[in-house]
Amino acid sequence: MAQQLRKVWWADVLYVEGLRDYVTLYTRQRKIVTLQLLKTLQQQLPANIHHSCIVALDAIDITHKDNVQIGERQLSISAPYSKSFQEAVERYRI
Repeated sequence: MAQQLRKVWWADVLYVEGLRDYVTLYTRQRKIVTLQLLKTLQQQLPANIHHSCIVALDAIDITHKDNVQIGERQLSISAPYSKSFQEAVERYRI
């Protein structure tokens, strides 16, 4: 399969999951799998909730103590990211 370059607007990204050398971007329109490290995206999206997941704060429908819900999908918030995630949510509300 030929390599493709697809433009993705960060405003359309709901969340990103990483698995080894790949990331899956879940957008409002589609799911995109790409050969890229999650670390390279961490500085561009607002909130890490787990070592393998980044979420767009405005895409979150429900927050719980240890997970968030985006649509029908529940994503775990790992303990090391809990405090920084809660701080990001508080800053976002203002």
